[in-house]
Order: sequence, then C-alpha cells, then structure tokens
Amino acid sequence: GASNVGSYILSTQCESAQEPPVNNTCDGAIAIENCTTGIIEGDLTWATGDYEPGACTGYTAAGNDVTYMVDLEAGNIVNLFYFGGYDESFYIVTDCADPAGTCVVGADATVGTGETIYYEVVTTGTYYIICDAYGTGVGGAFTLEYDLQCPVPPTGACCFDLDCVILTEEACVADQGIYKGDDVPCDPNPCEEVATEATSWGQIKS
Repeated sequence: GASNVGSYILSTQCESAQEPPVNNTCDGAIAIENCTTGIIEGDLTWATGDYEPGACTGYTAAGNDVTYMVDLEAGNIVNLFYFGGYDESFYIVTDCADPAGTCVVGADATVGTGETIYYEVVTTGTYYIICDAYGTGVGGAFTLEYDLQCPVPPTGACCFDLDCVILTEEACVADQGIYKGDDVPCDPNPCEEVATEATSWGQIKS
C-alpha cells in the first residue's frame, strides 16, 4: 500500500547456469546408427544457437540447436520427424563449419506441429542432423523420430559344386562360389549345369 513503510529483509541466491548438452555442437554430435529406426528425446533449453541453414529451409533459425551424426551410404532413404511444440526448424548438413553451404535438405514449413524430412542419399559420407528453432533463443524439450532405410542388395543362386545357396554376389564370390545372377532361383538347380560343364571340359582335356 502507498502508506506502508518499515524494515525488510531481501534474500538472494545465485546458482550456476546449467551446462549446454554434450551435442550442443557438431564436435559432440550424438551418433545414430545407420539402417535403424527409433525415437530420440532431447532438449534445446540449455543449448546455444550455433548454426544457420541459410536458404536450405527458406527461413533463418536463430533458436538453440543440437546435433546428431550418422554415416549414410548412397541409396539410403532418410525419414525424420522433429516435434517440439515451438516453431521447429531442422536440416541435414555435411560440414558443420559451413552449414548453409553444405545443407542437403531442411524443413521449416509449420509452427508448433512438427517438421518432416524425406531424403534419398546421393553421396556416401557423414551427415549431421541439426535440430533447431526459428525464433531467437527459442527451444525446449523435443522428440526426433528417425527411420534410416538401407537398400537390400540383390541376391541369386550361388553354386558350390552341386549345392545351391541364395546369396548376394559379394558373399558368393567371397566364399569362392559361382554366382549365377541376380534373382536366379535354386529350383530348378542351376548348379547341375555348372557340374555338367565342368565334366565336359574334363573330357575334352582327356
């Protein structure tokens, strides 16, 4: 009240700021295994804003950000969904020293409903997923759902004398078998043809 006066005591307590998360920058990026599916729970609250996507998302990203790393191969399909409830922004780069120049794909199309990335990998290498936010200093708890799909190599009949086994060509050659071709079945057994050819050649030599 306007007429209230008197002595008082004011107490203060100072606490140290919480340290940024280990994956605050790409130096501490958390690795995600290729060819796997999962959900990551993270938090941007104590992270710092270190990266900008340039034109990759169509907008700036001045919020807090954290990083993830994955080794991808050409032909991989990357499906990601990033949700935090704020104005999310995220993108994939190949060089954290130049995120704007090496961004391969990004998303910042909605506000507070999550962002989605679908990317077909063209070049084998290490990629960094940066979870960010549009607004300056913005960030909070989030989930990152990932589905990293690896192409299945073709298989076919591999002959070991008369025995037929379905393998990839690489595995067949490594085991010193004779690869009969992609999608060639073992029924009928193509290895009988191999055995006949070998016998005929032996007769000719004789």
